[in-house]
Formats: sequence, structure tokens, C-alpha cells
Amino acid sequence: MATIKKQDVVNNFHSYVRDTANASILWHAGAKPFTDFPASYLQGSASGLSSTLNTADLPTTKVDASDIYDSLLAEANRYTSIRNLNAKLNVTGSGNTYGSGNSSPAGCAKGIIFNQTKKTFMSNSQLQNIASVAKHGTNAGSTVFDGVGEDGLEDFYIALKSAYTSKRDTTLVHQVDICHCSCHSNCHSSRGRR
Repeated sequence: MATIKKQDVVNNFHSYVRDTANASILWHAGAKPFTDFPASYLQGSASGLSSTLNTADLPTTKVDASDIYDSLLAEANRYTSIRNLNAKLNVTGSGNTYGSGNSSPAGCAKGIIFNQTKKTFMSNSQLQNIASVAKHGTNAGSTVFDGVGEDGLEDFYIALKSAYTSKRDTTLVHQVDICHCSCHSNCHSSRGRR
């Protein structure tokens, strides 16, 4: 068995989970699906979420592997807001074209005029929960430091990645209804101020 060092644990988590989560984010706070999509659903940028996991999070003495299990599961849960989003824009009335500068079609009629699914960095209100994963040897009493390796640790990383990708692939559907194609979020409230 190989010796497992704390930095190896952090690096492997980053490789298996963080890098998987942060790859190919298309919608985020700086790139909404369409102009009227609520900003409160999005956060961050295309680069994704920074990890808070570092070697200081792992004890410096010989530890039960359950400490690693708990730390890495908690960190994996932070990434569950990076997931697939199906964004829809629905016109409930009729009217002219949808506003300029949008990623929506230039001409529109009543009905769904935008319907796409992309990987999205969503707000923390959209976090999901990975309750548990198979421990693969990260049980209480299993020692992974001080020269004693743990054969199941890589299987644990794979299980975490699989649990995360399952949450990522659970698509959230959010539909925005507007009354006419040139309507926008300030359309009706601006009339009230005149």
C-alpha cells in the first residue's frame, strides 16, 4: 500500500470532484440564459467554485478515515449548485419582437420562444444534498496517514464524483413568463411611475 499524504487527499478530491464540477459552465451570474432570467438564480463565473478544502482541514496526526469521509462529503455538497438548468421563456400574449441584445430569437409569437438546457452555476438556494456515498474503506478505524495506505480511497473519490454527477444531471426547469415579446422586467412597473 502506498502512503497517503494530506496534500494527496486534497489534490485527488480536486481532480475527481472540483474539476468535474467546474468544467464547461455556460450560464452563471455574468451570462444569463436570456435577459429576463432572474439573476437571483445564478452566481459566480464560468470558472466555477473555488475549493475551501486544504490540508489544514485534515488532522495532522494519525486519524480515522471517517474524518476524511466527512470533510470530502461536505466539500462535494458545496458543488451541487453547479448543475443542469432548462431555461424557458414563455410569451403569454402576442406582440412585436423580443428585445435587442438577447440570446432569444429575434421574432416571436405566443408560446415558448426559448428552451435550452446548459450546465449552470446556480445560487446556493439551488444546492442539493449528497447524503452519503459508499465509504470504500473510509470507515471509522481505518487509518490512512503515517505510512499506512488505504486501498479504497480512490474508489471513494470515484463514488464522490459519481454522486456529484448524478446531482448535476438532475435538471432544474425554470420558466419565465412574459406578457408580450418586447416585455421586460421593468415594463409594467415603469408604466406605473409615469
